[in-house]
Amino acid sequence: MDRPIKTHPIPTPRRLSPAREVESIEIHFSRRPLGRVASRRGSTMRHASANRSLPAPTLLRFTALAAFLIAVCAAMGITAAGAKAETVGFTFDRGVINLGGEEDGLWAKLVDPDIGDAPATINSDVAEDGTLTAPKEDFFFPEKKIEALETGNPSLPVVDAKIAIKAEDTLTGTYDADTGDASIVLPADVLITVYSAGSPSSVAKCRVHGFDLTMATTGSISDPGDPTADPPRSAATYDAAPFTGDPKMGSVIAPWTGLPASEQEGGSLASIVCPALDDMLGGPGAIWLTGKAGGEVQHPAPSKAPKLTGTPATSTEQTSAEFKFEAGEGETSPVTGFECKLDAGAFAACDSGTQSYSGLAVGAHKFTVRAKNETGAGPESTYDWTITEAQTCPDGTTGTPPNCVKPGKAKLGALKIQPKNKAVKRGKKVTTKVKVKNAGTAAAKGVKVCVNAPKKLVKVKKCVNLGQIAAGKTKTAKFKVKAKRKRGKATLKFKATSKNAGNKSGKATVKVK
Repeated sequence: MDRPIKTHPIPTPRRLSPAREVESIEIHFSRRPLGRVASRRGSTMRHASANRSLPAPTLLRFTALAAFLIAVCAAMGITAAGAKAETVGFTFDRGVINLGGEEDGLWAKLVDPDIGDAPATINSDVAEDGTLTAPKEDFFFPEKKIEALETGNPSLPVVDAKIAIKAEDTLTGTYDADTGDASIVLPADVLITVYSAGSPSSVAKCRVHGFDLTMATTGSISDPGDPTADPPRSAATYDAAPFTGDPKMGSVIAPWTGLPASEQEGGSLASIVCPALDDMLGGPGAIWLTGKAGGEVQHPAPSKAPKLTGTPATSTEQTSAEFKFEAGEGETSPVTGFECKLDAGAFAACDSGTQSYSGLAVGAHKFTVRAKNETGAGPESTYDWTITEAQTCPDGTTGTPPNCVKPGKAKLGALKIQPKNKAVKRGKKVTTKVKVKNAGTAAAKGVKVCVNAPKKLVKVKKCVNLGQIAAGKTKTAKFKVKAKRKRGKATLKFKATSKNAGNKSGKATVKVK
């Protein structure tokens, strides 16, 4: 007959001494199969996979302790999945930049909605402790064009410039949703493209990267203004502020004490412009941006067709082609990549901004490219070109059409020897030059000049190789002749030979005194 199960009160845990206090609790779950369900027999509970029995009071204590731990974890918000980060989107619809360099700075509007500039945006993940992260792809800064920028450099006194700011790596920082305080570190990659004022062709591309911009909701910057500018620029102070209110409006400032030297990315004047740009931007500067913090920022698909910056000729015999492209002029949405296709083929990723094809068939071809982002693809840019049959010269002729010529014949002309007669003291040297001209209409091959001289009177190198001589051209063979100790008249007999142009001979005399 079963005996009643006695229950025991769970003792209140005593507090551990400071040296023994538990800093963390780990719960380990076994991966062993549970086997058969445990059964109760008499006053004990037996596990189906073990021979050892657990007394009922012990089992109850264990069950109560487990329930207690589960309740504590639930109260602390600890779950198996962990705390979920909140998506916080920042939209900055107005901003200014102080490029530094001058005593009062070099100021310009960086984001200006009055002229249709798109806002700069960041989509970030913010954890419960306020830690902020954002993939570099989730940072968008619209390309900014600054016109009629006075440089103070006589080589390019006034320029237009485009500033493209991207993230080189993951953005990090903190954001407090209660106070609105934020600090966001941007690993910056800035490409500055410089144009002669009013010209569509760039003269230099200068990249500045490898530095961090920390955008924080503290501080202020002051623009002293410039009444002589066109239009005049009023003095202004730009303050940073936490994101508060409904919607949460705020401002950030990202200052710097100096920038790394720029790297030359291309352009006919890059070697001049980029160092001058470094001098102009030297010293402290800052960016001020204002806007709001809220939910995830949704971007529309690109609205502009990509700009083609490199294409093959519209008609060519080349069976390969290379295309270069970039985001369309005035694009106001992020562009995370491109898709390309050839003729009636399917679109495929071509995110590098270049696309090459080889082994193309003769005939008409069409290249198509479009920009894309997380929302979708934008309008297409196309380029048509034709590959023509390669022309060759008729049999029996050489060259490239229309400049086809019949093969000529190589022919050596008469040798010109200098000096023809020379007196030289015993033990001294004289240099004799033999000029060999190809008087034919084809290249003379394997040309060499050899000399036969009396060994008792002079010492001279036997042969000089001249190699190939083009039609109508001349080459010179030089012979150093050394007089020996015996007086006399030495006759030098020269002979030029070739593989296809015949032979020619000539003489010179050296009188040994």
